Amino acid sequence: MPLPESPHARSIRDIEESLSSGPQGLTDNDVQARLLQYGRNVLSEEKTSRIIIFLRQFNSILVYILVAAAIISLLVSDIKDFVIIIFIIGINAIIGFWQELKAEASLDALKKLTESRATVIRGGERRIVPSAELVPGDCVVLSEGDLVTADIRLYSSSALTVDESSLTGESLPVVKDHAAVVAQDAQPYELKNSLLSGTSVVRGSGRGYVVRTGRGTYFAGIAELAQERSPDSPFTKAIAHFSKRYIALLLVIFTLVGATALLQGRTAGEVAYLLIAQMVSAVPEGLPIVVTIIMVVGALALSKKKTLVRYLPAVETLGSTTVIASDKTGTITEGRLSVHDVIALDRDALTTAAALCNDAHDGKGDPIDVALAAWVDGYDLIREHNPRRWEYPFDTRHRLMATANVVDGVSGSM
Repeated sequence: MPLPESPHARSIRDIEESLSSGPQGLTDNDVQARLLQYGRNVLSEEKTSRIIIFLRQFNSILVYILVAAAIISLLVSDIKDFVIIIFIIGINAIIGFWQELKAEASLDALKKLTESRATVIRGGERRIVPSAELVPGDCVVLSEGDLVTADIRLYSSSALTVDESSLTGESLPVVKDHAAVVAQDAQPYELKNSLLSGTSVVRGSGRGYVVRTGRGTYFAGIAELAQERSPDSPFTKAIAHFSKRYIALLLVIFTLVGATALLQGRTAGEVAYLLIAQMVSAVPEGLPIVVTIIMVVGALALSKKKTLVRYLPAVETLGSTTVIASDKTGTITEGRLSVHDVIALDRDALTTAAALCNDAHDGKGDPIDVALAAWVDGYDLIREHNPRRWEYPFDTRHRLMATANVVDGVSGSM
C-alpha cells in the first residue's frame, strides 16, 4: 500500500481511501501486516561496537608517534621507556573508552525512560499502545500533554495548540485546525492541519490518521543530520596541525644532527643509535594523556549540568565557537517563556487571576500558563484556597479562557 503524497493538501476522504482506514481504526490483522511492511515506528540508530569505540581512542597522530617511539625503544632494548610509553597509551585509551561508554549508557537509559505511548482506536475500541507500534492508517486520539510520535493528518480538532519548538525553535504554541486548507508545497511550519513527530500537545484535543512513521517522518530527516559524522573539532585540528609541524621540525633537527655526526667521523651504527635516542627523548609522552584528562574533566563538568558528551573532543567545540547562526527569529532561546515586567492597576487581582485562570501543573502546560505560574508567589496555595467550580477551556478563535472559582467563600469568575 503506497502512502499518500502531500497528505496535508488532500481531503480527509482521500486520506481514508489511501490508507484504507476510518474513524473506527484498523483491525489487529491490518496492524500486523503494516508493521511487517513499514517497520516499527522508531528511528533506527547504528550502534558502534565497543571494540570500535576502544580502537577509536588510538586514532590520533600523537598516539601514532608514541607507538613508533615504543617500537623503536623495544628495538634498541630500552625496555624501561617501552613500558612507560605503552602504559601511557593504555591509560589514555582506557580513560577515553570509559567516558564514551558512560555517555552511551546514560543515553540508552534516557531513551528507556522516555519511551512514550499513544492512544489509538483499533477495531472501534480505544487502546493505549507503545508509540513504536504505530502504523500508517492508525487513528490516533490526542489530548493535552501528549507527545506526537508520528506524522499525523488531523480529521478532528478542538482548540488544539501544539508546541513545535523542537522543529522550528518558536516558543509560542501553534494553533491547529483540521479544516485548514494547506498548499501542496507548504513548509513544515505551515502545516496547520497536520501534526509532526517530535512535537507535543499543549492544549485542546484532536484526532487524526498516521501518515508517516519511523524514518519516513519529517523529524527523522533532522535526526539523520545528527547522525552524520561530525567535522573535526578546532582542538583536534590544532593538535593535528601542531603534530605535523613538530614532526617536520624534528626531521630537520635529526638531519642536522646526523649530518654533523657523520662529519665528525662517527660510524653509521653510532649515528643510528644517536638518532634513535634523540627520537625517543623528543616524543611528548605525557601530552595525549594530559589532553584526554582535560577533556574528561570538561565532560564531567557538563554532566553536572545535565549535558552528556558522547565524543570527548566535542567538549571544547562550543568554547571555540566565534559565530552562531540562528533561525529566522534571530534568537536562541530555552524554548520557554517568562514574565519580565508587570504593569497592573490592581496587582493582587492580577496575581489571583493569573493563578486561578491557569492550567499549568508541575511546570507543564501552555508556555504562557507555565510562565505565569512561575511568576505568581504561592501559586499552588492560591489555587488550593480558591477551588475551581467551572471552566471554559481556552478558545483559539476567541483567544480567551474563563473559570469560576470560590474566592474568599464567594463564587465568582476569572
